[in-house]
Amino acid sequence: MRWCCWIAWIGAIVCQSASAGEPPVAQTHPLPEGAVRRLGSARLRHHGDATGVVYTPDGTRIVSCGNDSAVRIWDPKTGRQLREFRSPDKNDREFGGLAITPDGKFVIAGTSRTFGTGRLCIWDFATGRCVATMEAHADRLRDVACSHDGRFVASAGDDGRAIVFDLTKRVRVYALETGGNTYSVDFSTDGRYVATASKGGAVEWDLGTGKRRRALKPPDKESGEPSGIAYSPDGKYLAVSWWMAKVGIYSAKTGQLKHVLRRGGRRGDAIAWSPDSTRFVTADFQSNVIVWDAETWKE
Repeated sequence: MRWCCWIAWIGAIVCQSASAGEPPVAQTHPLPEGAVRRLGSARLRHHGDATGVVYTPDGTRIVSCGNDSAVRIWDPKTGRQLREFRSPDKNDREFGGLAITPDGKFVIAGTSRTFGTGRLCIWDFATGRCVATMEAHADRLRDVACSHDGRFVASAGDDGRAIVFDLTKRVRVYALETGGNTYSVDFSTDGRYVATASKGGAVEWDLGTGKRRRALKPPDKESGEPSGIAYSPDGKYLAVSWWMAKVGIYSAKTGQLKHVLRRGGRRGDAIAWSPDSTRFVTADFQSNVIVWDAETWKE
Protein backbone atom coordinates (compact mmCIF):
# COMPACT_ATOMS: atom_id res chain seq x y z
CA MET A 1 0.00 0.00 0.00
CA ARG A 2 2.96 2.23 -0.45
CA TRP A 3 1.63 4.29 -3.34
CA CYS A 4 -2.03 3.43 -3.24
CA CYS A 5 -3.15 5.88 -0.56
CA TRP A 6 -0.85 8.67 -1.85
CA ILE A 7 -2.10 8.32 -5.39
CA ALA A 8 -5.68 8.01 -4.23
CA TRP A 9 -5.30 11.39 -2.52
CA ILE A 10 -3.81 12.92 -5.66
CA GLY A 11 -6.38 11.15 -7.79
CA ALA A 12 -9.20 12.76 -5.85
CA ILE A 13 -7.72 16.17 -6.66
CA VAL A 14 -7.26 15.21 -10.30
CA CYS A 15 -10.84 14.02 -10.49
CA GLN A 16 -12.18 17.23 -8.98
CA SER A 17 -10.13 19.45 -11.25
CA ALA A 18 -10.98 17.34 -14.29
CA SER A 19 -14.73 17.57 -13.71
CA ALA A 20 -14.71 21.33 -14.28
CA GLY A 21 -14.60 22.37 -17.91
CA GLU A 22 -14.92 18.84 -19.31
CA PRO A 23 -17.44 17.57 -21.86
CA PRO A 24 -20.73 16.27 -20.44
CA VAL A 25 -20.63 12.68 -19.27
CA ALA A 26 -22.84 11.60 -22.17
CA GLN A 27 -20.14 12.67 -24.62
CA THR A 28 -17.38 10.65 -22.96
CA HIS A 29 -19.45 7.66 -21.75
CA PRO A 30 -22.25 6.74 -24.20
CA LEU A 31 -25.33 5.21 -22.61
CA PRO A 32 -25.85 1.45 -22.88
CA GLU A 33 -28.41 0.27 -25.40
CA GLY A 34 -31.93 0.82 -24.09
CA ALA A 35 -30.89 3.31 -21.39
CA VAL A 36 -32.38 6.82 -21.51
CA ARG A 37 -30.45 8.61 -18.76
CA ARG A 38 -27.44 8.21 -16.46
CA LEU A 39 -27.63 9.41 -12.87
CA GLY A 40 -24.19 10.50 -11.69
CA SER A 41 -20.87 9.95 -13.46
CA ALA A 42 -19.14 6.84 -14.82
CA ARG A 43 -15.72 8.47 -14.50
CA LEU A 44 -13.11 6.72 -12.34
CA ARG A 45 -15.57 4.16 -11.01
CA HIS A 46 -15.47 0.42 -10.35
CA HIS A 47 -18.54 -1.78 -9.93
CA GLY A 48 -17.66 -2.30 -6.28
CA ASP A 49 -14.84 -1.31 -3.92
CA ALA A 50 -11.68 0.09 -5.52
CA THR A 51 -8.80 -1.64 -3.72
CA GLY A 52 -5.68 -0.24 -5.42
CA VAL A 53 -4.62 2.67 -7.62
CA VAL A 54 -1.34 3.85 -9.14
CA TYR A 55 -0.09 6.17 -11.85
CA THR A 56 1.91 4.80 -14.75
CA PRO A 57 5.60 5.81 -14.49
CA ASP A 58 5.17 8.50 -17.16
CA GLY A 59 2.14 9.94 -15.36
CA THR A 60 -0.14 9.75 -18.40
CA ARG A 61 -2.51 7.06 -17.13
CA ILE A 62 -4.13 5.91 -13.90
CA VAL A 63 -4.46 2.20 -13.24
CA SER A 64 -6.88 0.89 -10.62
CA CYS A 65 -8.17 -2.47 -9.45
CA GLY A 66 -11.19 -3.52 -7.45
CA ASN A 67 -13.32 -6.31 -6.07
CA ASP A 68 -15.28 -6.32 -9.35
CA SER A 69 -12.52 -8.56 -10.77
CA ALA A 70 -11.26 -5.80 -13.05
CA VAL A 71 -8.14 -3.72 -13.61
CA ARG A 72 -9.07 -0.48 -15.32
CA ILE A 73 -6.97 2.07 -17.22
CA TRP A 74 -8.08 5.71 -17.03
CA ASP A 75 -7.26 9.03 -18.63
CA PRO A 76 -6.42 11.28 -15.63
CA LYS A 77 -7.44 14.42 -17.55
CA THR A 78 -10.99 13.30 -18.30
CA GLY A 79 -11.59 10.39 -15.94
CA ARG A 80 -12.64 8.30 -18.92
CA GLN A 81 -11.96 4.58 -18.89
CA LEU A 82 -9.66 3.64 -21.76
CA ARG A 83 -9.21 -0.09 -21.26
CA GLU A 84 -10.07 -2.94 -18.94
CA PHE A 85 -8.01 -6.00 -17.97
CA ARG A 86 -9.52 -9.16 -16.54
CA SER A 87 -8.10 -12.47 -15.43
CA PRO A 88 -8.65 -15.40 -17.78
CA ASP A 89 -9.78 -17.41 -14.73
CA LYS A 90 -13.30 -16.65 -13.49
CA ASN A 91 -12.30 -17.86 -10.01
CA ASP A 92 -10.23 -14.67 -9.59
CA ARG A 93 -13.02 -12.77 -7.86
CA GLU A 94 -11.31 -9.63 -6.54
CA PHE A 95 -8.01 -7.79 -6.73
CA GLY A 96 -6.29 -6.64 -3.55
CA GLY A 97 -2.91 -5.26 -4.56
CA LEU A 98 -1.51 -3.43 -7.59
CA ALA A 99 1.89 -2.51 -9.02
CA ILE A 100 3.44 -1.43 -12.31
CA THR A 101 6.98 -2.25 -13.35
CA PRO A 102 9.27 0.83 -13.45
CA ASP A 103 9.52 0.62 -17.23
CA GLY A 104 5.72 0.70 -17.50
CA LYS A 105 5.56 -2.52 -19.53
CA PHE A 106 3.66 -4.73 -17.09
CA VAL A 107 0.75 -4.36 -14.69
CA ILE A 108 0.70 -6.77 -11.74
CA ALA A 109 -2.36 -7.33 -9.57
CA GLY A 110 -2.92 -9.68 -6.66
CA THR A 111 -6.16 -11.61 -6.71
CA SER A 112 -8.09 -13.46 -4.04
CA ARG A 113 -9.81 -16.47 -5.54
CA THR A 114 -13.26 -17.98 -4.99
CA PHE A 115 -11.82 -20.83 -2.94
CA GLY A 116 -9.64 -18.57 -0.78
CA THR A 117 -6.17 -18.65 -2.33
CA GLY A 118 -4.25 -15.65 -3.67
CA ARG A 119 -2.12 -15.33 -6.79
CA LEU A 120 -0.54 -12.73 -9.06
CA CYS A 121 -1.77 -11.86 -12.54
CA ILE A 122 0.58 -10.10 -14.96
CA TRP A 123 -0.64 -8.15 -17.99
CA ASP A 124 1.27 -6.66 -20.88
CA PHE A 125 0.30 -2.99 -20.59
CA ALA A 126 0.52 -2.34 -24.34
CA THR A 127 -1.64 -5.26 -25.45
CA GLY A 128 -3.76 -5.96 -22.36
CA ARG A 129 -2.91 -9.64 -22.64
CA CYS A 130 -2.47 -11.66 -19.44
CA VAL A 131 1.02 -13.05 -19.97
CA ALA A 132 1.45 -14.98 -16.72
CA THR A 133 -0.11 -15.98 -13.42
CA MET A 134 1.83 -17.04 -10.34
CA GLU A 135 0.37 -18.89 -7.37
CA ALA A 136 1.25 -17.04 -4.18
CA HIS A 137 -0.86 -17.52 -1.04
CA ALA A 138 -3.10 -20.06 0.64
CA ASP A 139 -5.37 -17.26 1.84
CA ARG A 140 -6.36 -13.71 0.93
CA LEU A 141 -3.74 -11.59 -0.85
CA ARG A 142 -3.34 -8.11 0.65
CA ASP A 143 -0.57 -6.17 -1.08
CA VAL A 144 1.82 -6.18 -4.05
CA ALA A 145 5.12 -4.33 -4.57
CA CYS A 146 7.66 -4.20 -7.38
CA SER A 147 11.38 -3.62 -6.85
CA HIS A 148 12.86 -0.41 -8.23
CA ASP A 149 14.91 -2.26 -10.84
CA GLY A 150 11.85 -4.23 -11.97
CA ARG A 151 13.47 -7.59 -11.29
CA PHE A 152 11.40 -8.70 -8.30
CA VAL A 153 7.78 -8.56 -7.23
CA ALA A 154 6.53 -9.36 -3.73
CA SER A 155 3.09 -10.10 -2.34
CA ALA A 156 1.66 -10.11 1.19
CA GLY A 157 -1.09 -12.47 2.33
CA ASP A 158 -3.20 -13.67 5.21
CA ASP A 159 -1.42 -17.03 5.23
CA GLY A 160 1.41 -15.50 7.30
CA ARG A 161 3.85 -15.11 4.43
CA ALA A 162 5.33 -12.65 2.01
CA ILE A 163 6.28 -14.22 -1.32
CA VAL A 164 9.12 -12.86 -3.46
CA PHE A 165 9.18 -13.73 -7.16
CA ASP A 166 11.80 -13.20 -9.84
CA LEU A 167 9.72 -11.29 -12.37
CA THR A 168 12.00 -11.92 -15.33
CA LYS A 169 12.06 -15.70 -14.80
CA ARG A 170 8.58 -15.75 -13.24
CA VAL A 171 9.60 -18.13 -10.51
CA ARG A 172 9.29 -18.02 -6.72
CA VAL A 173 12.48 -17.00 -4.93
CA TYR A 174 11.49 -16.82 -1.25
CA ALA A 175 8.54 -17.53 1.00
CA LEU A 176 9.15 -15.28 4.01
CA GLU A 177 7.43 -16.54 7.17
CA THR A 178 6.20 -13.35 8.82
CA GLY A 179 4.40 -14.85 11.79
CA GLY A 180 0.82 -13.83 11.00
CA ASN A 181 -1.50 -12.04 8.59
CA THR A 182 0.75 -9.92 6.36
CA TYR A 183 -0.71 -6.57 5.37
CA SER A 184 2.00 -4.64 3.55
CA VAL A 185 5.28 -5.20 1.72
CA ASP A 186 7.86 -2.88 0.16
CA PHE A 187 11.33 -2.95 -1.42
CA SER A 188 14.19 -0.71 -0.35
CA THR A 189 15.33 1.83 -2.91
CA ASP A 190 18.72 0.16 -3.34
CA GLY A 191 17.07 -3.22 -3.96
CA ARG A 192 18.88 -4.99 -1.11
CA TYR A 193 15.97 -5.48 1.29
CA VAL A 194 12.27 -6.15 1.46
CA ALA A 195 10.16 -5.01 4.43
CA THR A 196 6.94 -6.56 5.73
CA ALA A 197 4.22 -5.40 8.13
CA SER A 198 2.31 -8.25 9.74
CA LYS A 199 0.90 -9.59 12.98
CA GLY A 200 4.44 -10.83 13.55
CA GLY A 201 5.78 -7.27 13.54
CA ALA A 202 7.64 -4.93 11.20
CA VAL A 203 10.60 -6.79 9.74
CA GLU A 204 13.32 -6.20 7.16
CA TRP A 205 14.59 -9.14 5.12
CA ASP A 206 17.81 -9.55 3.15
CA LEU A 207 16.86 -9.97 -0.50
CA GLY A 208 20.12 -11.78 -1.19
CA THR A 209 19.59 -14.55 1.37
CA GLY A 210 15.89 -14.45 2.27
CA LYS A 211 16.80 -14.19 5.96
CA ARG A 212 15.69 -11.64 8.54
CA ARG A 213 17.84 -8.54 8.67
CA ARG A 214 16.17 -7.06 11.73
CA ALA A 215 12.87 -6.45 13.45
CA LEU A 216 11.81 -2.86 14.07
CA LYS A 217 10.81 -1.96 17.61
CA PRO A 218 7.31 -0.56 18.01
CA PRO A 219 7.14 2.96 19.51
CA ASP A 220 5.71 1.54 22.77
CA LYS A 221 3.85 -1.43 24.20
CA GLU A 222 0.49 0.02 23.20
CA SER A 223 1.35 0.47 19.51
CA GLY A 224 -0.30 -2.76 18.39
CA GLU A 225 0.65 -4.49 15.18
CA PRO A 226 1.96 -2.73 12.05
CA SER A 227 -0.44 -2.37 9.14
CA GLY A 228 1.54 -0.39 6.55
CA ILE A 229 5.23 -0.08 5.67
CA ALA A 230 7.10 2.02 3.09
CA TYR A 231 10.68 3.09 2.32
CA SER A 232 11.24 6.72 1.36
CA PRO A 233 12.37 7.04 -2.29
CA ASP A 234 15.60 8.80 -1.20
CA GLY A 235 16.53 5.72 0.86
CA LYS A 236 16.81 7.53 4.20
CA TYR A 237 13.75 6.32 6.08
CA LEU A 238 11.41 3.43 6.60
CA ALA A 239 7.95 4.49 7.75
CA VAL A 240 5.68 2.11 9.63
CA SER A 241 2.01 2.69 10.36
CA TRP A 242 1.14 1.06 13.67
CA TRP A 243 -2.40 0.00 14.42
CA MET A 244 -2.93 2.04 17.57
CA ALA A 245 -2.68 5.53 16.12
CA LYS A 246 1.10 5.87 15.76
CA VAL A 247 3.56 6.21 12.89
CA GLY A 248 7.17 5.24 13.44
CA ILE A 249 9.91 6.78 11.30
CA TYR A 250 13.04 4.60 11.29
CA SER A 251 16.49 5.08 9.85
CA ALA A 252 16.71 2.82 6.79
CA LYS A 253 20.43 2.45 7.51
CA THR A 254 20.42 1.55 11.19
CA GLY A 255 16.81 0.66 11.97
CA GLN A 256 16.80 3.19 14.82
CA LEU A 257 13.47 4.80 15.65
CA LYS A 258 13.91 8.50 14.83
CA HIS A 259 10.42 9.97 15.17
CA VAL A 260 7.04 8.94 16.56
CA LEU A 261 3.97 10.65 15.12
CA ARG A 262 0.56 10.42 16.73
CA ARG A 263 -2.69 10.49 14.84
CA GLY A 264 -4.96 11.55 17.68
CA GLY A 265 -6.55 8.17 18.33
CA ARG A 266 -7.11 7.31 14.66
CA ARG A 267 -6.21 3.70 13.90
CA GLY A 268 -3.73 3.36 11.08
CA ASP A 269 -3.71 1.42 7.85
CA ALA A 270 -1.89 2.46 4.66
CA ILE A 271 1.21 4.63 4.27
CA ALA A 272 3.09 6.01 1.24
CA TRP A 273 5.75 8.58 0.34
CA SER A 274 5.75 11.34 -2.24
CA PRO A 275 8.27 10.77 -5.07
CA ASP A 276 10.59 13.51 -3.75
CA SER A 277 10.49 12.17 -0.15
CA THR A 278 9.44 15.56 1.24
CA ARG A 279 6.03 14.32 2.36
CA PHE A 280 4.24 11.13 3.17
CA VAL A 281 0.62 10.26 3.63
CA THR A 282 -1.28 7.94 5.98
CA ALA A 283 -4.80 6.58 5.70
CA ASP A 284 -6.81 5.15 8.57
CA PHE A 285 -9.98 3.20 9.26
CA GLN A 286 -11.88 6.34 10.22
CA SER A 287 -11.69 7.54 6.59
CA ASN A 288 -8.94 10.09 7.31
CA VAL A 289 -6.06 10.79 4.94
CA ILE A 290 -3.26 12.83 6.53
CA VAL A 291 -0.33 14.42 4.69
CA TRP A 292 2.83 14.81 6.81
CA ASP A 293 5.83 17.06 6.27
CA ALA A 294 9.05 15.02 6.30
CA GLU A 295 11.12 17.93 7.61
CA THR A 296 8.97 19.13 10.50
CA TRP A 297 7.28 15.72 11.02
CA LYS A 298 3.96 17.48 11.49
CA GLU A 299 0.64 17.36 9.68
